[in-house]
Amino acid sequence: MFKVSSSSKFHLVLVLLLLFVRPAFARESLAERETKALVLRDFLLTLDLGYLRCAEQCDWIQEDKKIQQAWAKLKPLISQRPKLDALFSAKPSLEVWRQYRKVLEKELSLNLAPSSSLNKARGEALFLRHCGSCHGPTGQSDGALSSRLVPPLRPLNSAFYKDYLAPAMVYNIVLTGIPKTPMYPFKDQISDLDMWTLAFYTLTLSAGDQGALGQGGESKALGVLEMRDAARLNGVEIKALGMSQKQIFHLRTTQVFGKEIAK
Repeated sequence: MFKVSSSSKFHLVLVLLLLFVRPAFARESLAERETKALVLRDFLLTLDLGYLRCAEQCDWIQEDKKIQQAWAKLKPLISQRPKLDALFSAKPSLEVWRQYRKVLEKELSLNLAPSSSLNKARGEALFLRHCGSCHGPTGQSDGALSSRLVPPLRPLNSAFYKDYLAPAMVYNIVLTGIPKTPMYPFKDQISDLDMWTLAFYTLTLSAGDQGALGQGGESKALGVLEMRDAARLNGVEIKALGMSQKQIFHLRTTQVFGKEIAK
């Protein structure tokens, strides 16, 4: 019978320890994952707000400086990503910023879309409870507290919001809040699914009453777009695909809220 020396036994045990114990130490701790998630949220909020400010007019250099500072905090917490480094070294522009989230989603495997279909009635109840006092019951910025807010709120059905708001942006603002404004974070108050419900419901108020599409119009509007597309794309980006404002409305509602929206 083959006899194993004491030295060989020691090396065998050492190899087994390296194989099975080391990976446990290499895993991220819960605290590390939470830290990364918070930094990522802050970065996405900085990105979204910069995009919204510069959709009309902004100090490009100042906004890009904020984004670069947020990226500098996030970068050490993720593994090397050459595509992201290349993107963040590009000259700032609205188109470059539009690509940031798209590349981040792919590179970091982010799922910036709800995990299931949503309920319109739930969205309306959430909006009235958490948002109505400031934004007003229909998003017209005529809530009981609206006159006291600084800066003043813009009506949700303004042309600006129709074009430049995407549900994923609204979700992140609801999640994280906006520093130095009355918009506080809801991440500890409502569930993730409720935040997505609020985000998409807000976009129905932004779109206004678009009426019904003709026979077969909804399926034509949806095409090959999926839930994540409905969540990520804003009005300008969807219009670039050849869709009308009415089709955009149905993309974000029929796809997400199902038949309830047709009531």
